[in-house]
Amino acid sequence: MMRTALLVAAGASLVSAKSYNLHQYSGGKNFFDGWNYPGAFDTTNNAPTADVTNSGDNWIANKTYSQSAGLTTVNDQGHAVLRVDDTSTVVYNDKRYSVRIESSELYSIGSVFVMDAVHIPFGCSVWPAYWTSAEVWPEGGEIDILENVNQATNNQMALHTHGTCTISPESTGTAMTGSVVFEDCGNALNGNTGCVVRDPSTKSFGKDFNSNQGGMWVTEFAEDAISIWFFSRADIPASLKSDANSTSIDTSALGTPVARYPNTNCDIKSLFAPQKIVINITLCGVFARPTFNSTCPATQENSCYLDWVIGPPANYTEAYFEIVSHRVFTDTAAAPPTPNPSGTPGGSSDNSSSGTGTGTGTGGGDGTGAAIAAGVGSVTLAALVGFAIAMV
Repeated sequence: MMRTALLVAAGASLVSAKSYNLHQYSGGKNFFDGWNYPGAFDTTNNAPTADVTNSGDNWIANKTYSQSAGLTTVNDQGHAVLRVDDTSTVVYNDKRYSVRIESSELYSIGSVFVMDAVHIPFGCSVWPAYWTSAEVWPEGGEIDILENVNQATNNQMALHTHGTCTISPESTGTAMTGSVVFEDCGNALNGNTGCVVRDPSTKSFGKDFNSNQGGMWVTEFAEDAISIWFFSRADIPASLKSDANSTSIDTSALGTPVARYPNTNCDIKSLFAPQKIVINITLCGVFARPTFNSTCPATQENSCYLDWVIGPPANYTEAYFEIVSHRVFTDTAAAPPTPNPSGTPGGSSDNSSSGTGTGTGTGGGDGTGAAIAAGVGSVTLAALVGFAIAMV
């Protein structure tokens, strides 16, 4: 994961003018039918799946435990809820349970992803994300649609690529409404921060998003550009509302996106393989831990873990997604979606794996709860120093 952007030096006239047809609808009591749970239970080490990808201080719950512990549910409104464990006491050097789900299909260029949510996870140590990734990372690319940490006020988007891909700061105000924070999308540069675009609206993340009844993200994965729109609840177009039951979407009618990455300096076709959709909540990790002091009170070294993860369970009462629906639209000319054969690197998509929910694995090699060394999505502390300034 981690941050997303857009660009192009021309105007809104370059935005793709395409119509897409509904392929997959996730909503109501059947919301989770189209998703895999990559969490498993390691019987050899008597521990659940650790969030190694993000070096998080959380376990990734499997399907069985997620459902039995109420970490993934469908509420009385028919909304899907994914939450961090906010009832259990976590002992020192252990981790708190959280959730990660991945789409059961991979989607090629010629797809549009639409998520309607009324609440997103928020609070100190909390790192929520809604994003896409190829099965082989980083070669197949990554699109971060919703992401930020702790008590940040604005959403930040990003692309991550294995080859050359850049965005232009001059895009702001012409091709998109967001502002460029980092220009280079290459995973080998800036500690894999990616090319980041910041949404100017505080309604796009955290407290303001939740107090305004949420909103909707629309992401167009096209050959000429990857574009992301955000609509606060009051501004969602009538045709896109979840209860409109639309069977198609015309992205040319959505106005200027908040982020746009054109293929001008980014060969989307060669850099992005079919993508799986991911929704997850990490605790601390390589993003929220080093930027913790920017928006949260630090009473001691590693407050992220010591004061929050193993602190009162009530720290996480706001750490949940409440999703009205998720839809995928596809271009009939594009390659059909393919099954997502596996979970994340180091995890498993076997939904039958058992887990007790009382893992006793360690919280980290240093004995402080700072999780084991970061894997795929890691960023360097140096890169995050400047990044934290832009968060709020």
